[in-house]
Amino acid sequence: MKNLIVAVLTLLGLALFSQNKVDVIIFSEDGDPFFAYVNGIKQNVTPETNIKMLDLSPNISLRLEFQNKAYPQIKQNYPLEPGFTHTFRIKKNTKNELKLRYFGKEPLS
Repeated sequence: MKNLIVAVLTLLGLALFSQNKVDVIIFSEDGDPFFAYVNGIKQNVTPETNIKMLDLSPNISLRLEFQNKAYPQIKQNYPLEPGFTHTFRIKKNTKNELKLRYFGKEPLS
């Protein structure tokens, strides 16, 4: 009986812990490769057009640097809802400037 209680409490603890984290996906609509930094930590070794970052804290400071140095850096802070995978896309606005736009969220599995 004690083993069952310990197992249930462990699973409950893991479920609660995982609900305090977020996953983030960022993709470039036009295929421009970039580096992603979350809270100052580089997330990818080579520039990519699609990046998935796992187990992040819900409040992130995000910076994107493009392989093409002609593009400016994108810097933004996001308070994200815990327990979800949040997706962002990089797209050009009507002035042909690169912008990071929220694309949606899905519950973590």
